[in-house]
Amino acid sequence: MRALLAAALLLGATAATAAPLFLVSDPWPATGPQPDTCTATPANGNAISLTLVDAAPGSRAIHHNTDALPNGPHTWSVACANVWGSSGNVPFEFVKGAPSTPAGLRLAP
Repeated sequence: MRALLAAALLLGATAATAAPLFLVSDPWPATGPQPDTCTATPANGNAISLTLVDAAPGSRAIHHNTDALPNGPHTWSVACANVWGSSGNVPFEFVKGAPSTPAGLRLAP
């Protein structure tokens, strides 16, 4: 029984760490102009092309996998464009990395 419980916990922990995180957006309204491209420009200036997906008939959304990014803080300026022009920039900040070590561990009744 203990071995089964340990295996279940190990598999659960592995599954939790294996799931990728995505940068996502709300879909653009289907009745409005849709983006052809979206770009994230980090503070270091090396632009990243973001993945766009069909969110619903006639509507697109950002759905970009962040697995390839290095750990650490990220500060991006995100903009989208189509043949008619470019949107304004939107700032987006996040930190990719493992959590800090657990603190205050103890047994409690």
